[in-house]
Amino acid sequence: MWKRRIEQCRRAPAYPAQAGVSISDIASRWGFLDMSHLSRASKRAVGAPPRRYR
Repeated sequence: MWKRRIEQCRRAPAYPAQAGVSISDIASRWGFLDMSHLSRASKRAVGAPPRRYR
């Protein structure tokens, strides 16, 4: 479940429709209320934080 949520947070910033949406807003939509938690979890799961994919 965590990996799926992390993957969605990783993919979302790359979509043109999400260009004006902050990483924090995307993260909270997927249940991550703390950006540092998302960043650490993303680095462990996919090797990079979601910001890198924007």
